[in-house]
Amino acid sequence: MDLIAAAPKPVVAAINGLCMGGGFELSLYCDLRIASPDVAAIGLPETRIGIFPGGGGTQRLPRIIGEARALEMILRGLTVDGARAHDLGLVHELASDPLGRALEIADEFAARPAEGIAYAKRLTRAALDRPLSEGLADERRSFLEVMRTSSAREALRGARTPAEIQAL
Repeated sequence: MDLIAAAPKPVVAAINGLCMGGGFELSLYCDLRIASPDVAAIGLPETRIGIFPGGGGTQRLPRIIGEARALEMILRGLTVDGARAHDLGLVHELASDPLGRALEIADEFAARPAEGIAYAKRLTRAALDRPLSEGLADERRSFLEVMRTSSAREALRGARTPAEIQAL
């Protein structure tokens, strides 16, 4: 699962059925989660049977929804439906066809230069794991590196107006 989080390309999870325990933990490694509003249960029910989430849930869930909500979900073994998962920030978007929507988003990413996306993902993923000063220094170094790539130079030569960028 660490390979999913470390992949330079964004990974989008499509949740169209029950998503509990290890399946939900797998989705937490993904960059975006799209769920059907009809999903009946998303969460980490492990403590109900005397164990705890052992696939990253105790570490990733607090980073996504905050410590207080994560503690409640994990300690009580709570699961929620798709709409509540969206309200809590467990999923980014609800869609009647989550796989179709996930593929649309993946196409958006595929149409953009890969280097900028990869740097943005790596820097954002590391933001909460180090002091701000280290993150800012890494961001400056990385920005200079990405500006040296041919894809960035080409994109800047064809720079668009704010309206054109919004349309993308």
